[in-house]
Amino acid sequence: MKRNVNTKLRSADAQTKRFGLGMLSPTVVILLIMTAYPLFFTLVYSFTDYNLLRSLKKGSHFIALQNYTKLLSDPYFQQSILNTVKFTILAVIFEMFIGLVMALFVNSLKRGQKTMRTLLLLPYLLPTVTVALSWRMMLSPNYGIVNQVLQALHLPVYNWFSDIHTAFGKKFFHKSAYFRLNAFKVTAVH
Repeated sequence: MKRNVNTKLRSADAQTKRFGLGMLSPTVVILLIMTAYPLFFTLVYSFTDYNLLRSLKKGSHFIALQNYTKLLSDPYFQQSILNTVKFTILAVIFEMFIGLVMALFVNSLKRGQKTMRTLLLLPYLLPTVTVALSWRMMLSPNYGIVNQVLQALHLPVYNWFSDIHTAFGKKFFHKSAYFRLNAFKVTAVH
């Protein structure tokens, strides 16, 4: 009798597992079709001279690593890699330093520690799109408050989005201003 109960339990357990796999399999298949298939063919096409604009009748030829050597020798690609590395290093250093200083400041407060933490963590509640649109409005060349303040101080105004000298700094500041409070995650739970 005990053996019969164990067999039924194993059978029910196996049936539950099969049901779970049956429910999971369509999602897995769709994910594989939508991610693995394009990834595989992108990798294959990267070793050919395939051109989507060219007729499919002409086909493509295997050119080995020519696409990669062409890419690595492109000055725009090299500049983009340099900008990415520079941005990443500066953002990490700046975010960690400012976050640490602010966390030490809040922990040194005798009164109002919880209130200050709450106020400093409020930007985490705002969606990234909201923060990006706010910065875009503030830095707008036509009606942005930053240019209005500069104009009131008789300083030159900038087109922050298209000036090559301010674009990197704007991107760096926008990114780090949103994430610079990372150190408060540690102190906010105490």
